[in-house]
Amino acid sequence: MREVFADIWHPLGGVEITELEGKRYLFHFFVVVDLERVLRGTPWLYNNHLLILHALMEGEDPLQVPLIFVDEWVQVHDLKTGFYTATIAMNLGNFVGSFLDYDTTYCSSNEKDSYMRIRVRMDVRNPLKHRKKLVTPTGEAFYARFAYERFMVFCFFCGRLGHTDSFCGLLLHKKKKELQPLWGPELRAVRRRNLRPTSSWLWVGTPFVQATLSPNNQGLSLGRQLLPSQSFLNSFLGTSSTTDGREKAVGQMKTDQNHLGPNGLGEDDPMQHSVEGKKRQRSPTASNVSDTMDSLP
Repeated sequence: MREVFADIWHPLGGVEITELEGKRYLFHFFVVVDLERVLRGTPWLYNNHLLILHALMEGEDPLQVPLIFVDEWVQVHDLKTGFYTATIAMNLGNFVGSFLDYDTTYCSSNEKDSYMRIRVRMDVRNPLKHRKKLVTPTGEAFYARFAYERFMVFCFFCGRLGHTDSFCGLLLHKKKKELQPLWGPELRAVRRRNLRPTSSWLWVGTPFVQATLSPNNQGLSLGRQLLPSQSFLNSFLGTSSTTDGREKAVGQMKTDQNHLGPNGLGEDDPMQHSVEGKKRQRSPTASNVSDTMDSLP
């Protein structure tokens, strides 16, 4: 893994990679521009498994920081003409997680060939969102569908990252044949290129092997496990019975496909009306999209 990422990142100042405990790694970049470029390129994958990065602050212990947030590009498909706007992007982003940015360069005059890209900060403890109900000004309801560009490994039973349905904690309480998969491969967007296995950029044999950083150093703590500890994960795997006979997990471990977003809306709840001024455009290809804001009910 050390050789792979050093080769992929091509850090101008080099990078030192130290393996810590608990499947965590400490990345020491020697120039800030390398650190910033790696953070902008998240999420990163190794053998299709998600690697979560955290930029260490002064005094933070890389063995203790929670590795639970990841920034991802999410494709929004099946939008109607007039819905490629900044307000729509922000509302959808805040439904999936926390909105960071959006990209309209994938718009075209053909609705079937167009989709919106939004960059979202997501909590990996929550299940992935499938879709969101939208309503046109004429009252026509339709669903915007989500596809995740770099999320390859997730559970079809609970919708969470980092494991497949064969290793889901719900199997502690029910047999596999009794569980209904509510997530599927349609949530995966087009795959990116594979990582290469060799590198001439990796620094080895340097003295930077401490678990903490000095104030003048820049570094990253990285872990392959999505949650800080197995006991922390287990707190999300308890189940309790519901009135309709199904089982749901205690806390955030909901198996309901209509899991609420951070703004309290489910996938079938239409968003409230919002007003936007002039639309921001990223590319001339967005000229085919209406500049007049079509509202979200």
